[in-house]
Amino acid sequence: LAAIETPVELWSRLFGLTQSEAKLLERLVAGDSVKESASHLDISEGTARQYLKVIFQKMGARRQADLIRIVANTPLWMRKIDQSSQFLY
Repeated sequence: LAAIETPVELWSRLFGLTQSEAKLLERLVAGDSVKESASHLDISEGTARQYLKVIFQKMGARRQADLIRIVANTPLWMRKIDQSSQFLY
């Protein structure tokens, strides 16, 4: 049986992110601020901002809104929306 990728593993593979960078991206996409994300991940805000700079470079983004747009156009996000919509009916 093939293992199913977690969102963090998929972000890592799709965008060439480290696990730490992908975990930060996941928190930001969920709506956390950089400060909230850092606290949740038990890293300093400065470290989170360094990761964010690298994420911007790797994903070709200039702002956090760009990251959300890029993620929203990935197959994982579309699958997540499809799964969520099952509960709307």
